[in-house]
Amino acid sequence: DLADEADLPILRPEISIKIAEPKKFIKEFSRQALNDTACFEKTLDSIERDVQYMAQRGALWAEGNVARLRQIPFNDQSGACLDALLGSGAVQGSGLNDIHNRAMTAWLQMAEQALLKNASSVAIVNMAELIKPNGYLAQLQARGYSVQEPVDNP
Repeated sequence: DLADEADLPILRPEISIKIAEPKKFIKEFSRQALNDTACFEKTLDSIERDVQYMAQRGALWAEGNVARLRQIPFNDQSGACLDALLGSGAVQGSGLNDIHNRAMTAWLQMAEQALLKNASSVAIVNMAELIKPNGYLAQLQARGYSVQEPVDNP
């Protein structure tokens, strides 16, 4: 890939999850039914509706029209699917409840390291997570970084 050709490092944030009794956890998890109806519905909705917005989002991103991009609804089923997984009884006492926050923290720490070390960096992140009010860009701003959005094109 391009990073390898340019001899550029690829950094991937990681988090560790320690489960005290893995066999017991797997046994309990496999016995319980997931309340994954919302996840399933949002996934189907994403397949049906979100495809129409993909090209539009790409064009708006390429133009730098962030204001219009924020107006297009994001049907991000990952939240509903993660809620279904984390809502199961087996997961409740496992320490996995804050996995989303831990993943965001790990990403932000790696982004800060890259910003301090490199003249330029590229990050790949879910668009909905990037621009939502408490998403990655907002978190970087909260840490004191200046985030400049492109000037909107009329």
